This record gives sequence, structure tokens and C-alpha cells, in this order.
Amino acid sequence: MKILLGLLLAPLAIASSVLPRLPESCDNSSLLKDLKEGGPDECCSMSYKPSCTMNLERMWHVKLFYNRKVGMSEDEFNQHWAYEHPRVAGTLHLQHGYVRYSQFHSTEKYRNVPDTGIKIMDFDGAAEFWAHNLESLREMQSDPEYIARMFPDEAKFIDQASMQILIGVDFVHIDNGNFVQDHARKF
Repeated sequence: MKILLGLLLAPLAIASSVLPRLPESCDNSSLLKDLKEGGPDECCSMSYKPSCTMNLERMWHVKLFYNRKVGMSEDEFNQHWAYEHPRVAGTLHLQHGYVRYSQFHSTEKYRNVPDTGIKIMDFDGAAEFWAHNLESLREMQSDPEYIARMFPDEAKFIDQASMQILIGVDFVHIDNGNFVQDHARKF
């Protein structure tokens, strides 16, 4: 039994001695104290200080809502958007300085949840982009390669008339299961 227990615990002991440790002030148990005193000086997983990390809070966040092309099934829409479209979109987004591109798929199954008392948006999905500046978005939209490749691909699965855009910035309060103590911007 002791040998089996030793075999089970050995990897944990090795991992704890090799893995980097967070500063003591990053322990959630001291969070309230840190919040009252202005937060820790060190960088940790709960810090959105510009000097600590390239975080999404310091970037522009664009959400583009749309529906599938009329006559297209949800499955066809989701398959094309998830697997075909990134082959075209991915390299173009990277070339123009986008830091993150995410797809938010919303099918009838997901939208038909029990009544929450809040109107559920009627979109099949939203593309989300994070970039350091809005010029990245403008530059990409006027890029001849974008026009030649993206417009024809989007026409295959997106109802262009349904598109709506939301542009803003993130202000993160909880990230990776931790309270964020320092923010990259002020309001």
C-alpha cells in the first residue's frame, strides 16, 4: 500500500518542485486584503497590468453577429463556418495583426432554453476579433486579397443583410477562475 501511495504521489511532488510558483500575493485567500490595499506589486494570473501580460483588456474587441444564408441548414452553416471559412480567414486575420479570432455558434437548440426573462438574440452566430487597433479592421476590409477571397466565401454561408457589428473593449473582472485586481484601462 505504501509503495502504491508513493507511486501515486511521486509525480505530484516532482511537478510541484519544477512548476513555477505564483507570488504569495496571488493566492486567492489573500485577495480581499490585496484588493483593499491596492493589489500586489508582482505580476500574477490575476493582474491585467500592461507590464505583466499582453491581455485582451488592452485591445479592441469586435463582435460581428449574423445569420446563415437563406435556405442553408444549421448543420451546413456550422460545418462551413467552423472548418472551411478559417482556411480563408485565418491567414488574413494574422496578416493584419489580429490577436484572436473566435466563433460563437448559436443553434436553435441552444437558443430554445427555458425562459430567462431576457430576450434571446436571434442570430446563428457571432465572429469575435481582438486587435491592437481599429486600423487592422479597416486595412483588412480594403485589402484586395480579402475582397477576392473573403467576400466570395462569406457569400456561401452568411446572410449579409443580417449582419450587425458591436465594437468596444473588454473590462475583465474574473479570468481563469480568479478575480482580476489590476486593469489595463480606466473608465
